[in-house]
Amino acid sequence: MYQRVVAFDTTVTAVITSWPYWLRTPCILLAVVFQPFVLSVAAIAVFFSLPRATLMLPVAAAAIGANGLLKRCIRRQRPNTPYARRMLIQSPSFPSGHTFATTVMLGVASVAIAPHVGAGSTILVASIAIVWAATVGLSRVYLGAHHPTDIIAGWLLGLLSVWAITAFTP
Repeated sequence: MYQRVVAFDTTVTAVITSWPYWLRTPCILLAVVFQPFVLSVAAIAVFFSLPRATLMLPVAAAAIGANGLLKRCIRRQRPNTPYARRMLIQSPSFPSGHTFATTVMLGVASVAIAPHVGAGSTILVASIAIVWAATVGLSRVYLGAHHPTDIIAGWLLGLLSVWAITAFTP
């Protein structure tokens, strides 16, 4: 199984890192804007601006804790790239915190906004959230900060967290 994961990561990384060099600057901007700390502050603002959202805080905190716990338990090393070696905060690679936090923040914001807009707008908001979370995840592989399976795990854990946050709050 491990060999299949490595083969998958190697193949997907080779495709993504072959993208044009001019994408580097936008990807770095995404990395700065969508770092977990910044998203946590934004999430708190969203949570406190919507009545139902404040009830989501404990479940969101548990989701963030689960992501950190997985990182500490699995302890997967980041790719051996110049970008990963220069990162200010050195943490394990799996699952991607950027991808997880982005998926949770945008997913919860989409769910919180949905009742206040029409059906067509709900689809638009959800589509933007999906594209944005996908872009952040792919940018992490492009920069060399993560393996593709780290990103996939971040998306899946993020989606599971959005479901838990929305399912277990009144």
